[in-house]
Amino acid sequence: MMKKQSARELYGLVEKEPSEALWRALAYKALDDFDFSTAEKAFLRVDDYAALQMIKRICNFDDKEKQRAEVLSYQGRYDEAEEILRKIERKDLAIQLRMKLGDWNRVLVLTKDNAGHDQVI
Repeated sequence: MMKKQSARELYGLVEKEPSEALWRALAYKALDDFDFSTAEKAFLRVDDYAALQMIKRICNFDDKEKQRAEVLSYQGRYDEAEEILRKIERKDLAIQLRMKLGDWNRVLVLTKDNAGHDQVI
């Protein structure tokens, strides 16, 4: 049902049979659909304030692909997020992502590809 219906349609169903797992599943579905208002409401139901801050931050991004990369990063799909950032030619953000994760081997690989930009590190 989660795959076939939109997050807004599912909101009413989850509201009738609420549980933390359903609210989280709905929030993740809404994030995948770029429905940030529904995701925000669902995260409010489970008191996930870190997710609310993330939504607030990515709503200010100027690029949908950067938003997608941030959502993937939040969901723990770091390789996919890095790939998106590299496709939109934002290796600096890909390096920052890996630095936050402490994946220093990957940082080295990315900086080798980005030769000549010492200020990144």
